[in-house]
Amino acid sequence: MSPRPRLSRATRGHSLVNLLLGLALSGLVLGAVLAWLTGPWRERSLLHMHSRQQQDLRWLLQRITQDLRMAEQVGHAWQRRSTAQADGFANTLRLAAQQVQWKSDLNADGLADDNECAGFEWDAQRGELERIRGCRGSTEPLNDPTVLFVSNVQWRLECRVRGPWVQRRIHLTLGLRVDPAQAAPIWTLQRQVVLRNDVPATPWPSVCGARS
Repeated sequence: MSPRPRLSRATRGHSLVNLLLGLALSGLVLGAVLAWLTGPWRERSLLHMHSRQQQDLRWLLQRITQDLRMAEQVGHAWQRRSTAQADGFANTLRLAAQQVQWKSDLNADGLADDNECAGFEWDAQRGELERIRGCRGSTEPLNDPTVLFVSNVQWRLECRVRGPWVQRRIHLTLGLRVDPAQAAPIWTLQRQVVLRNDVPATPWPSVCGARS
């Protein structure tokens, strides 16, 4: 039996180079295949995220608009709200930098109950807009900050005299983004909401500031 030939050092080095080149080429091919396979998945994931963001955004604006419109409203206002005598819901609107609050006649009985406080509160650190429920300060979040981060909220009240009554309009500005680390919001939305019921002009609503 003839002895097995021994490979020279040059031949062994050449084989090692070929092996490394083969591994490198295989890695490139595998990477290209993985990129081709994961590309559509990433696109579907982004589309799903954008769809959820748009859905959450529409719901958020609808919820805010509906609640704001009912601020200080009283059931059967044409009968119960008078310029001669204030009711328990007029002049309860309060606006602050991160909060807006009021009372509304939720059960339409004309009486201001302890559970008829409402409003919104913005948690700037968490990027949450919370809905105030009742007069004891309980809240519920309206958005998921991991999907829609509320980076800015501004409330501005506009008061218009209409004879013996005052009409109130709330101008809302929302700054929204996906990532809290982003420098600027990806959406800046504005809404104008006209409150459903006017309030008497006398006494002048303090929330309107000095009467012009």
